[in-house]
Amino acid sequence: MSLVPSAESHGNAFEQIGCATLADCVACRAKALLGALGRGQGILHWLAQVYGEAPDPREAFCAPASFEAKLELQARVENAEALLFATRRLVLQLAGWLSAHHAAVSEFSLLLEHELAARHAPKTSTLKISWAVPTRDSDHILWLLREKLNQTTLIAPVIEIRLLADKVSEHAPLPDTLFPMPTSDNESMAHLLECLSAPLGAENVVQLDCAQRPSAGGDDEHRAISGET
Repeated sequence: MSLVPSAESHGNAFEQIGCATLADCVACRAKALLGALGRGQGILHWLAQVYGEAPDPREAFCAPASFEAKLELQARVENAEALLFATRRLVLQLAGWLSAHHAAVSEFSLLLEHELAARHAPKTSTLKISWAVPTRDSDHILWLLREKLNQTTLIAPVIEIRLLADKVSEHAPLPDTLFPMPTSDNESMAHLLECLSAPLGAENVVQLDCAQRPSAGGDDEHRAISGET
């Protein structure tokens, strides 16, 4: 009875009436329980739920949406670019899973399991691939992944890869009109910056930002153009 949710509020009342277990409490609940406990009705209702005599609705548990898949390579891979063919299978699985869940992702991690013989290197390493606008387009994801692998040097031969995507968001379906509207300017700009940043590096891609600020005289304003990464 010490595990009853409201046991602490009743002090040692259960011990005083000889109720150490649920069975003891059920045996005496019609006699002494309501008299010994000022809020005994709540205890009786809880016991009825425990024994299935009263409804006990619970909120359904929904695990956080995440995708994980792994692939054991048939041979050790020493070149990062050579991982693209094997990783393609995992990306296609991810795209199918996202489509079934009406979802999209903006990043995923590629965990690389290295050969144990390479004692100078850690057992695993991680590549994180991210982009600006959530998507489930496998072609776009593969293109970004290929550019990332082209710039990566493996610390040791790889024998297994694992793809993990745990930042999943809802994805609005495409319009079913005869003439769908084009994507917004913000999405187009984000896509362009992704295409440029992937091969060149994010630190080498800047965009113009037009901002108004008062001049030294205080009356006139001029437009200043500054670089923004």
